Amino acid sequence: MSSILEVEGLWKWYGALHVLCDVSFSVAQGESVALLGPSGCGKTTLFRILLGREAYDRGAIRGSFDAAGYLPQGGLLFPWKTVLENVELPQQIRGVDRATRRRQIEMQLPAFGLDGFSNAYPHELSGGMKQRVGLLRTVMTGAPILFLDEPFGALDTLTRHRLQTWLATLIADLDRTTLFVTHDIEEAVLLAQRVIVLTERPARVLGDCRIDLVADDRTNRMSKSFMRAKDILFSMIEEGGNDKGPEPV
Repeated sequence: MSSILEVEGLWKWYGALHVLCDVSFSVAQGESVALLGPSGCGKTTLFRILLGREAYDRGAIRGSFDAAGYLPQGGLLFPWKTVLENVELPQQIRGVDRATRRRQIEMQLPAFGLDGFSNAYPHELSGGMKQRVGLLRTVMTGAPILFLDEPFGALDTLTRHRLQTWLATLIADLDRTTLFVTHDIEEAVLLAQRVIVLTERPARVLGDCRIDLVADDRTNRMSKSFMRAKDILFSMIEEGGNDKGPEPV
């Protein structure tokens, strides 16, 4: 598969605060890749750099994502707009006529568990439903690559588990390149074909692990294959915890 994204030797500082340390990885067309690292390690900063919203100090990025679909933490729905009005924004900006874009969205609502809620406002929705609205808006950009920033990080455990399983099926059906950040090992195993493991800040790449699971094992958190993948990632994190990596020069 050809690469849609290549990151080579990326460094980032905010003044004296060192955030990214010689980060390199690639993402192939159609892959689902997780950036797994502890909270505050620099994952969101890396996302913003890839999306062109932050500058970096050193390194190279090959791939242009001006039209990428981006789901920020919390979804960021407009509270004065209905579900339909929130979701249609990317198409409205692209100039898709009202009737066409609303017809396309109405066709997608059942798959996202939002059938019958097109005229609801965000305050009338549960946290899980708000996240599905945000994800549908991201999908409706039509972008070839989706950036998901801890899509379920703010949800309770039961809701998060249910939506993770739902999203795993959705990603398989969408046939889009997906890059997402998480600090949840289970979420990384469930959703990703590859996991890029990052260290504490300054973030550097600790390892690159391929997750080869059949569909049934991927959504069964108690299967031997799922547990083995979790153990591999956990061991990688534990063994690399004391390795500080290269010093800035």
